[in-house]
Parts: sequence; C-alpha cells; structure tokens
Amino acid sequence: MALHIENLEVEDIKEKLDEINQEFEGKSPQEILKWVFNTFGEKVVLASSLGLEDQVLTHMSIKTFLKLHVFFLDTGRLNQETYDVLAESIEKYKIKYDIYFPRAEEVERFQGDFGPNAFYQSLELRHRCCQ
Repeated sequence: MALHIENLEVEDIKEKLDEINQEFEGKSPQEILKWVFNTFGEKVVLASSLGLEDQVLTHMSIKTFLKLHVFFLDTGRLNQETYDVLAESIEKYKIKYDIYFPRAEEVERFQGDFGPNAFYQSLELRHRCCQ
C-alpha cells in the first residue's frame, strides 16, 4: 500500500481517515491487518469480548503478527462459557490476555444507587456504569 503514516500521532491519523478508507476499499481483512501490524507493530492492542467476531480477529491477527497483545474486560457478570472460551483461546493461541476488572467499590455503589440491572434500563445508565 502506498499510504504512509509512520510516526504520526493519533490526531494526525484522524485527519487521514478518508485517505485510509479509500486505500482499504476492496482489501481483505488480512491485508488490512497486515498493514496495521506493519505500520504500528507492537503498539497494536486488540480488545476482545471473546465473541465470534473478536475470535476471528484474534485468529487472523495471530497469523499476521505473532506478538499479539489482547485485553479482555471481565465484568464479573459473565457466564461460564465465556471463561471456557478464554481458557481455550489462551491454550490455542499461546498468548497472554490482559484481563481487567471493574473497581468493586464503584460497582457496589452503582448497584446500590440504581440496582443490579440498571444498564438494561437506559442508554444513559449503561454509559454511567462504565465511567
């Protein structure tokens, strides 16, 4: 690809989004991932919910870039199947997932104020729970 954005700050990249989108038009996900890893190297971090689309990205990325850095948010409300997928992914891909948890005291305060299922009640509460 002819697009060069090495050593640019995020703000500079935002200005080039139209150019980037045009350059990627018609490219395969693998071609785009290869460009991302070649351009940004070890700065690339993949956020994964362990859902199907993220598993596909992890699978394609690990074939492109062996030093893949992935993080996962454990909300404390996940089903066992999600933890099983996490364990299987760690075993299969031989990568370390950085796992982040919410601050317990903030979750307790939020649930005390709004109830355990507040994030289902409104978009505002859904955003508020994650501040």
